[in-house]
Amino acid sequence: MLIVRYFKTKMTDYKNFRIQTRIEAVVRFLQLSICFLPVFWLSACATMDTANAPDELVRTLDDAIIAIPAKYFKWNVPSGMSTSGRMKDVVKDLTKIAGEKKIPLVIYLHGCAGFDDYARQDFNFLLSNGYAVLAPLSFARKYKPQSCDPQNNEGGLHRGVLDFRLAEAGYAHRAANSLPWVDKRNIFMMGFSEGGITVAQYRHGGLAGRIILGWTCCNNVWPEYNGISGPQDEPILAVVASNDPWFSNSWTSGDCGSWMSSKRNAESVVVNVNFHHVQSLPEVKEKILKFLEVNRCP
Repeated sequence: MLIVRYFKTKMTDYKNFRIQTRIEAVVRFLQLSICFLPVFWLSACATMDTANAPDELVRTLDDAIIAIPAKYFKWNVPSGMSTSGRMKDVVKDLTKIAGEKKIPLVIYLHGCAGFDDYARQDFNFLLSNGYAVLAPLSFARKYKPQSCDPQNNEGGLHRGVLDFRLAEAGYAHRAANSLPWVDKRNIFMMGFSEGGITVAQYRHGGLAGRIILGWTCCNNVWPEYNGISGPQDEPILAVVASNDPWFSNSWTSGDCGSWMSSKRNAESVVVNVNFHHVQSLPEVKEKILKFLEVNRCP
């Protein structure tokens, strides 16, 4: 009996020890959580502060490409020519724009590679059809983490890049509304790839329409990238390749059509090709031009 009682006592002590140990472990976890939680919050706030930092946004606009069809200037130039350059370099030329006729403008948001050859092709396409272009440069920021690896079709390297790009889009939109020669009724927003994600998630209204290129509107891992924001009645055109190599995984595959059921004037186009820059296709260019013309105020 003594042995039994001794065993029971030891078992009780052991159970109490285990309970106490678990309690201490929980307390230590909570203490660590309380200590580190402000660090996480500060980190998130720091990212947001950086995204919206006024000096950073000024840089993205100073180094923005501004391109205007030459027909809108006061001097005579050969047909088909245009004036373009960095905003900080051509700002004086903007005073020479003829004021009689306001100019329709496309705010262009580049992909994760910046102003590459594809972006320049898009600028020329818009210019040749009578639209001015304002394209903020995300890479003008002093703090710009890498968000993709174009050589390997790999994205998602910097989740917070969406906050950066949305801040840049809003800043460019406000700047466009302050330019006296811009037709405020005809400001469109067009974005490719990472820029297309930004156009899809841009929450503010005041656009004549938005064009989402090279994006599926789907990201089942990062929910803030999912879907389409903005006013319900704002015109939208989305175009993506059926076999885009950037969206070969299950969590980003699809197209923007699944998010358009509540949109009154939206169209999703899926073209049967296996490359990313869908707007280089003649039929897609025709689609974009028709969208701009149909939704342009006279």
